[in-house]
Amino acid sequence: MRPKLAREKTRSAERLRVQRLVDADFPFKVIGDYVGHRTPESTEMYAKVAVDALREVALGDGEMIL
Repeated sequence: MRPKLAREKTRSAERLRVQRLVDADFPFKVIGDYVGHRTPESTEMYAKVAVDALREVALGDGEMIL
């Protein structure tokens, strides 16, 4: 495996792990410490909108947000 490809796979795996921690509502400080981020901004990039939840609010009957 070429070194560049290996780095990309490693980054992809890290992104997946971090995104799962974000989805599980772990604090960003804890996540950042776990993956070795030096600044909160490095971890905040994982704060993505949960598209499925947003879609449910937009298309659903609104019961979930009451």
